[in-house]
Amino acid sequence: MAYPVGGIDSVNIYLIGTRGAGKSAVGRCLAADGGRPFCDMDTELARRFGRSIREFVQTLGWPAFRAAEKSLLAELAARQGLVVSTGGGVVLEESNIAGMRRSGQVVWLHARPETLLTRLQADEQTSPQRPALTPGLGPGEEIRRTLAMRDPLYRRAMHWDVDTEGLSVAAVCRIIREHLEQGAGTGEALP
Repeated sequence: MAYPVGGIDSVNIYLIGTRGAGKSAVGRCLAADGGRPFCDMDTELARRFGRSIREFVQTLGWPAFRAAEKSLLAELAARQGLVVSTGGGVVLEESNIAGMRRSGQVVWLHARPETLLTRLQADEQTSPQRPALTPGLGPGEEIRRTLAMRDPLYRRAMHWDVDTEGLSVAAVCRIIREHLEQGAGTGEALP
């Protein structure tokens, strides 16, 4: 995929990965640094639902949530120059993967399961806002099972990845910006 006529600034940047990978924090940083619009898909969906994702899923179920997520992603993919923090399960739908890859650069943020657990436990919004993905499991086991299932999907969706282990949000943003600028220098999107 060559960068569009507007160049690097018109390319959407999609951040994918599991909960705790840093998508929202990195997305806000990238958007602020680049003067780009930012969309945290989970936050936008909760706003549209008028309730938390946990409440929405408890009432209407995961299929209804995934349909709403797919619709929002299609809206975002029709725009240019966005930084998008996706929900962790966005890769479960093949058309979502195709839409992201077609309309931007997909960056997979990841870290070790122990690091993800520590980050989630420190995030006060995790429990009240986000429903369990596998009820009955503890958070550590849920992370391990989710990673085992989704890692191949993240790999298929990504153009490239960043291991966020031990890195600050600013450092991850710098890595992503440098990677994008390298692609801009050649006129081609990076693999």
